[in-house]
Amino acid sequence: MTILDCQSYDSALQSLAEIFWMPPETLESRLRACTVEARLASNERFQQFVSDNTVEFREPRCSGSYWFHNARVRTPDVFRQSGIKPLSGVLDDVWAMFFDVIGNRLSQTEKEEFRTAVGLDRIKGRTAVAYAMITDAPYSGPFAKLIREQADYTIAMNHFSYQKRSAIADHILKCLRQKHDIDLTAEFEAVTTPCAVKFFSAKIAPPLQQALVYLWSKAHADEVEFIGGAIDYTPQIQDIFRRFAAKEITSQEHFRGLDEIGKMAGHRRGLSGHDVRTAWNATFNGRGEAIPPEQVVDVLITAAA
Repeated sequence: MTILDCQSYDSALQSLAEIFWMPPETLESRLRACTVEARLASNERFQQFVSDNTVEFREPRCSGSYWFHNARVRTPDVFRQSGIKPLSGVLDDVWAMFFDVIGNRLSQTEKEEFRTAVGLDRIKGRTAVAYAMITDAPYSGPFAKLIREQADYTIAMNHFSYQKRSAIADHILKCLRQKHDIDLTAEFEAVTTPCAVKFFSAKIAPPLQQALVYLWSKAHADEVEFIGGAIDYTPQIQDIFRRFAAKEITSQEHFRGLDEIGKMAGHRRGLSGHDVRTAWNATFNGRGEAIPPEQVVDVLITAAA
């Protein structure tokens, strides 16, 4: 049985061709011949359209999928030794690392009070609220992406990348600036390494349609404008969020600005890169269950974000 492997275009093409009982060149040819003239009503219809027009109805042979979990840690090899734990299983280690970097700028009592304040939402603003939410199941993961490229994609709506820092690290850093006027960002990035942990799982059915749409988007790259690709609108999106957070623009202006960027990112055939990325987005959620070390296949060190 073949394992779905979307670490790269070539690995995705090879594994999907084996899964659907055909030579890679045949699958690639069918993907190139499959065209979409207008935006389809939903991601599911888009996925089904690509699937129906590229593969024959035959029982696929697939035993599971490889997934990619993004992280930024001090010692990436820890994943080979201990696997991938949900946030609840590493939260104490995360705080210990931050307090180690803070050093004597805060007393032990101040450190303990700060952690308590973040956890109990005693810091003004929504940052501590977000911290409380993501530390609670089913938000504690571990999370991963099927498509390696998707794992690297900075989601502009969240305006941060897991290659730069995780959501939990982002919230702690923001609370630290709010509460104690300490900006630890540069020091945190200096002592940690961004990586992607590749692991196997058969916990959920392999998302074959999303993988096919991923290959389709690469075969039709000249027909689809990608955010982060040919035209990058991320700076404009981040600026809109910054201005809204600073109360320089109203909520209506904020949404109107995002809508305008969406129109600019659109393509003459009605497909934008963001639409296509959403259609081949497949996310793994461990829902509080750890990934054992024997399922970890590789730890890929990535360029600093």
